[in-house]
Amino acid sequence: MTALIQDLFNGLLTGGVYALFAVGLTLSLGALRVMNLAHGATFTLVAIAGVELSASLHVPFALLVVFGALVGAVIGVLLELVAFRPLRAGSAERNIEMPSLVASLAVLFILQTISQQWTDANVVNFPSSVFKSTQVDLGPLTTRSILLIMFGVAIVLMAATWYVLMRTQAGRAVRAVAMDEDAAGMVGIDAGTVKVATMAASSALAGIAGTLIAASLGAVSFTMGDPQLLKGFSVVILGGIGSVPGALVGGLVLGLLEGLTGHVAGSAWQPATSFVLLIVFLLVRPQGFFGRPLVDRA
Repeated sequence: MTALIQDLFNGLLTGGVYALFAVGLTLSLGALRVMNLAHGATFTLVAIAGVELSASLHVPFALLVVFGALVGAVIGVLLELVAFRPLRAGSAERNIEMPSLVASLAVLFILQTISQQWTDANVVNFPSSVFKSTQVDLGPLTTRSILLIMFGVAIVLMAATWYVLMRTQAGRAVRAVAMDEDAAGMVGIDAGTVKVATMAASSALAGIAGTLIAASLGAVSFTMGDPQLLKGFSVVILGGIGSVPGALVGGLVLGLLEGLTGHVAGSAWQPATSFVLLIVFLLVRPQGFFGRPLVDRA
């Protein structure tokens, strides 16, 4: 029984980072109606950049996380300006979902190729001198310090994201653009600036998640973003598109179920958990925990 609780606890901690990664997808999907398939490749490229920086300059771990956010934000700005903004010209803005999907797929291959060439398709190790995880005893349970840090950072950032969206003028601008861009423009909101800032924030969260996961695994490969992207979309579907609390709940549920799957069937079956959850929710409750069902009106 203790072993089961231990696996569930570790899964819960890992689920916090799944949720953090998914919040970035939630921002792009819910606020911009952009399905950003390059989110996972951004996650990977930032992780590799962090490993290379830490190997050469030995920066503190906290600064490495900040660096990950900054690099991710830059990628997000470039993604919006180069890949998505040209697709919004004229009436195309109303039907951007499919063109943005294709554009982000192209960016995914570009970023993944950069990551592959940068690492020569090899696994690169996270320097232990930057952060060395230690064992932490919590009564009958034990975990690694990096998992606790990952979970804490994820919760703080998701709470900050929710606060900004729901309690600040900037967040009201984002929600206004998501609801009706034309009406938002009539009250003086610059939709273009809002979209750039939102995509920057979305990719910054991916960058932070990539840095944390790299530190947790101790290594980075150029394909590590692919399974993370599937988990991210699974979490978004579970929680409900556009819902930050939903992303948190979805990430924690996925983490718990991965822990349960690993305990019952072995770690080899854990990647299948996100597939199963995605299929079940698409069939049973496609709007997720916190989403609203779509209603056709005559």
